[in-house]
Amino acid sequence: MKILFVEDNPGDAMLMKEVFRKLALPHELEIMDDGANVLPSLRKQGPFAGTPRPDFVLLDLNMPKISGIDILQEIKKDPALFYIPVVIFTSSQSPRDVEESYRHHANAVLTKPMDLKSLLETVKALNNFWFQKAVIPKKRDPE
Repeated sequence: MKILFVEDNPGDAMLMKEVFRKLALPHELEIMDDGANVLPSLRKQGPFAGTPRPDFVLLDLNMPKISGIDILQEIKKDPALFYIPVVIFTSSQSPRDVEESYRHHANAVLTKPMDLKSLLETVKALNNFWFQKAVIPKKRDPE
């Protein structure tokens, strides 16, 4: 599985890489720190033309240039992308952010844990549910 982690905080991105390493997860983790690159990457446009689409997206809400909500909206209204599960992974605890995420068809909303132990538990649970229990659509690349 290829997982796209959209996160502009370098510390959070590095921590997620470490968690994947510690858990020995068999997934490929791609980290993108700029919201403006996410949609061209998913749509295989420009410099991303030869890049395989991810099977799963972990998306922060507070991104530079284009917000996580705007990215989510575009993914879920694009017939070539809407099938990709998108889990919002945010430090926001705002009920409005949660409601807006689900209104725009997020598959789940998770609050970022504040410590390594909790992050390990969250990623284990995420892995167990999404990659061992849930059935995820197979890649649909019409190109």
